[in-house]
Amino acid sequence: MPDFPICLCGANKYRVHNYKTPGNDFSVIICGACSLARTWPQPIDLPSIDDFYKSQTSHQAKFDELPLRQSFSHRPLEIIKKYFSAGSLLDVGCSAGVFVAEAKKYGFDARGIDLSESAIELGRHNFGLGEALTVGSLKSLALPAESFEVITYLHCLEHIVDPIGELSEAKRVLSDQGILVLELPRFFSLWRFLLGVRWYGMSPTQHIWQFGWRGAVFILERSGFEVIYAKKGLSMYHKITADFSGLVKLLIYAFAWLSKTGDNLFIVARKKK
Repeated sequence: MPDFPICLCGANKYRVHNYKTPGNDFSVIICGACSLARTWPQPIDLPSIDDFYKSQTSHQAKFDELPLRQSFSHRPLEIIKKYFSAGSLLDVGCSAGVFVAEAKKYGFDARGIDLSESAIELGRHNFGLGEALTVGSLKSLALPAESFEVITYLHCLEHIVDPIGELSEAKRVLSDQGILVLELPRFFSLWRFLLGVRWYGMSPTQHIWQFGWRGAVFILERSGFEVIYAKKGLSMYHKITADFSGLVKLLIYAFAWLSKTGDNLFIVARKKK
């Protein structure tokens, strides 16, 4: 067996799923102790992983399907509203700022940060968000302690090399009564099992981590958080088309909805007391 890294929980016993794509063979290794999974070899193996995201220029696609992305922004916002009717909100990995713009419509003093300068410029131009969007990472910006009531990572944490260090910094920046919101691709799902490498969440060139419920809880607890709400849902990436493939997706979609499962994991957490 190849030499795999020790898991963040300290264990080194794994189950291994091997995958093949054109020009890219990779594995997903699943910790036998905490179920945290990771793509191996680690994607984006650069001297600084930040360089990869700073170089991305594909953010215009966010505006090509803007109504869909706006609609899916409303799902987390409706849940956040159960805890805060308004207040300061920071979206980490905000890309072109679709969620930030929608959060402002919901009454939040919303800001976003992202490593990509091109994404931030698009968001400033298309939404008029100005200084509400900032280039940088949570650690590099060194924000004041307890300066936000809501911090969101919407399909972002799976890209981050050190998720425990990242969320520990989020804990410092979050107010004592604030909430942390995670939205993650759910690896242990029917969609992933059936679609294999075609599943949107696999993304072996970008997603370092593959999360299930246990792995996500482990990361949160190690970072000083406790889960107060969790839901399995459906991703925005399953487009239903008028062909046989679309029919199959529709049947899986219906099953996931009826069984209250899906390939999207939504979690709300608070600082441990």
